[in-house]
Order: sequence, then structure tokens, then C-alpha cells
Amino acid sequence: MADFPTAKTNAVDNVTDVLAKHINNLENKVGIDNSTDTSSLDYKVHTLQSALPSGAIVGTTDTQTLSGKTLTSPLFEGVWNGWIDAKETWTYVSTDDPTGVFKVNADVTGKYSPAMRIKMTNGGNTIYGIITKVGTYGGDQSGYTYITFLHEIDPADNLALHLMANSAITNNYYSTQKAPAGFPASPLSWSIISSPTNFTQTSAVSGQWYEAANITLPIGVWDFSYRGAIIHARTGGGSLKVYLEANISQTSASANSFQNQHFYEYYRTVIAGGNVYAFYQGVSGQTYINLTAKDVFYFNVYDTHDDTATLQVNDIRFEAICAYL
Repeated sequence: MADFPTAKTNAVDNVTDVLAKHINNLENKVGIDNSTDTSSLDYKVHTLQSALPSGAIVGTTDTQTLSGKTLTSPLFEGVWNGWIDAKETWTYVSTDDPTGVFKVNADVTGKYSPAMRIKMTNGGNTIYGIITKVGTYGGDQSGYTYITFLHEIDPADNLALHLMANSAITNNYYSTQKAPAGFPASPLSWSIISSPTNFTQTSAVSGQWYEAANITLPIGVWDFSYRGAIIHARTGGGSLKVYLEANISQTSASANSFQNQHFYEYYRTVIAGGNVYAFYQGVSGQTYINLTAKDVFYFNVYDTHDDTATLQVNDIRFEAICAYL
């Protein structure tokens, strides 16, 4: 009976030794605060935290600004319609229908460029536009960047469908896409189309230029074309000699100077014998025109002849489509 307490004491000591050994192993593995044991978890976690830049650990609920991250899966969850929130204030400057200008109180010359699409709420309307010019920042702009844009056009009158008003601009977005959601992509919404009345000049003077029609184009790059039919008509018969010329110029025929010609066409006919009463010639052309300010373009005609004649230009049509489409 005298040995029982000794056996019991030994068993407790054994258990204590085993527990102490496990605790020691656990401490060695986990480590204590600021452990210098390179194999301990405390040392490894501390080293990892020290190596990571501030904000490198992404939380699930806290608000963070991430930089240099790549999202692989899922790429995006939610609604993506092509519009980007401008996150800045746009302020009305002016309108010259269908052109509008607003300003941004920041240097956004690296953010916006011609051909970008814009959308805003203004005057109770949703206004769509295409940027046609981005001004410089600073200087006489007093810390603003001026943005010029073409409004969506109403085909009925070649004017803005909803002209920007001198009032607050809200819900302002921009897009680098060709057709973000809701954007009117039809060329008819971004075109200036005109069919002027037929031109007639009785008793036309041989060798005299005449302005048959004109069209005003806003700021922007335009895919411009024209067509028409020039008619040299006479009251008597006989042989006919006629030289017809036509051009589209930024100078009116009244000046008889065409330094800024975009088209030039020349036709010559000589018909001898018989009775010739008229000569008809269709004319047309197409080119791109880049305007930093709105300008007027003139359809001028010239008729050199050897008889008394009436000069006519019929079925005139101008068509200018925004080339940024």
C-alpha cells in the first residue's frame, strides 16, 4: 500500500510532461509576439505584413481604393451599358445650334477627345452628343477646359433635337464606344442634309460665275457630298458651244475667287449642225471636310457660251454626315 501514492504521482508527472512538451512544440510552431524563430508562424506573418504595401490586403466589407489589381473571375458583375460616369461638374457655356459648349473646372484634356460620345440631363431632356473639339486648359480659360460637341440632330430642320439650355447639367456621362446603350446611331441623327430650291439665271452672261446654292456646316469632321444638274437652255436652235464649270468653295461666286475649293468640275461640248436647244450635265462629288469653326460652302456655276442662254441648276442636294460615326 505504501507504493500507491508514488505511482499516482508518477502518472500525473508523465501527463504534465506530455502536456508541457506539446505546449512547447505549439509555441515553437506558432511563436510568441515578435518571435525571431524563422520557422514560427508569428515570424512569417510579421514578415509578410511588413513586405506588403499599405492597402494590399483586400477586405470584403471595408471601403478601399485598389491599384494595380487584375480581376480574372468574374470579370464583371452588374450592369455594363458602355457609359462612364464623368464624376465632375459640367457647366453650360454657349450654343450655336446644333453645336454646344460646356466647361469643366479641371484639366481634362487627357480624358476627352473628339469622337467620344456624351450624355447628360439638361432642361428636362436627355441630350446625346459627339465631342468635336477639346479646348486647351488654363490661360485665358481661367482654369477650365471647354468641350465643344455636336447635338443629336432633328432631320426635319437640321437643328438639335434637344438643344442644351443655360441650366444645370446632371447625370453626365461619356463613352469611348461607338454605340453605348441608348445612343442614337443612325446617320440621320448626325447629318446636315439640304435640298435648296432650283437655281435659274435668265440671260446669263458668258464667263460670269453665279452662286447657285449654299450650306452652313458646324464644327467637326464631315463626310460631305453634293449633286445637281446644270442646264444650259436657249430659245433658238443652231450649233452650240458651251463650257460648264462647277465648284464647291468657301468663297461665294460674287468674289470670283476660289482659293478654298473642295470640288472643281469642268465640262465642254461643241455641237454643230441641227437645232440644239439645251445641254444637260449632272455633277456630283464627295470629300471630307475638317472644320474648327463653322463655315459656309457655296455651289458656284460658270457658263461660257456663244448665244443668249438661261443657266439652270436643278435637283441640288447637299449631304454632310458626321465622320466620327
